Amino acid sequence: MKTVYSGYTSSDFLTDDSFIGHQLLPTKTSHDFWQAWLETKPENRGEWEQAVFLLDAVRLGLNDYASTYLPETVIAELLEKIKLTNSNQKETRNLKVNFRWLAAASIVIALVAGSMFWKRSGVSSDYQAHVSGLESAFTEKVNTTSKTQLIHLPDGSTAELLPNSKISYAHDFNTTNRRVFLSGEASFEVTKNVRKPFLVYANKVVTKVLGTKFIVRAYETETDVKVNVQSGQVSVYRESADDTKIGKTLHNGLLLLPNQQAVFSRKTEEFSKTLVEEPEILTLPAADKPVFVYDEISISKVFEDIEKAYGITIRYNKESLEGCQLSASLNHESFDEKLEIICKTVKATYQKFDGQIIINGGSCE
Repeated sequence: MKTVYSGYTSSDFLTDDSFIGHQLLPTKTSHDFWQAWLETKPENRGEWEQAVFLLDAVRLGLNDYASTYLPETVIAELLEKIKLTNSNQKETRNLKVNFRWLAAASIVIALVAGSMFWKRSGVSSDYQAHVSGLESAFTEKVNTTSKTQLIHLPDGSTAELLPNSKISYAHDFNTTNRRVFLSGEASFEVTKNVRKPFLVYANKVVTKVLGTKFIVRAYETETDVKVNVQSGQVSVYRESADDTKIGKTLHNGLLLLPNQQAVFSRKTEEFSKTLVEEPEILTLPAADKPVFVYDEISISKVFEDIEKAYGITIRYNKESLEGCQLSASLNHESFDEKLEIICKTVKATYQKFDGQIIINGGSCE
């Protein structure tokens, strides 16, 4: 088995007998070899994984798709090796695409196509750059399953890692700092430590918290990075080339509150702040939770209850709506449905702007 694969492209791997043999009929020896190689050569993982995806595409019968990236001669050789492996195992494998394999195939297409898109666009993997730049040993968690995985971090924080996502952190995590590197999507619940901020690096976006719950979505195949807050406060900003400049770049970022979301365009390198698609009621003490059942209650009190429940600011003309009342039950309606009912009552409209709600017009007449 070869011991040097530095600089190999996905096409190179797919013409290597050791690589193909491991993928088609893995052994403990081949598993240990490739696992050790990937740990020592993280900068080559992207090409290695892309080769795995393309080989799976051929195995699934997606030859037309594979031919977009591989010569017909390579595909023909792969098919022969697949048949030979099946013959050596003395069993007939059913290669028909069932629902499970179809789902896997769609993931393969999305990931590989996205990978090729970014590569052709001249965009390198931010995640791989960070991991290869770590000076000390590191831990990497990769979710190759179809279900969310719960990852426990050394400081007591947790990360719910979605499928086709990965996260890495140095072995000295929580000793000098709390930095994690993400590719894909994860929901974090962070243990509070005011002396050591928790930092998530993902596609040129840094999310900084002291202790809260939030979600980061940063797939290499997508043009936007999204961060939304479920509790507490989160700062997001564009990553500086030098970590010592972090304090100086904060004014170029955003401060997010619960139910707010930051969207960073990787093309324009600009942030925008919006509300999450479906705002949720915050976790509040029982005594502070609004009931949302009203009998001739002032509109201002209703807006106050919504602001408290969702943590979202509502801007409206208090003079024009002074004296307006509401008689309705809103305890089963969503955030948007609540606003629609209120606005219909007072003949107003609403819009979402900069993570807030703006009520336009309205009167009690």
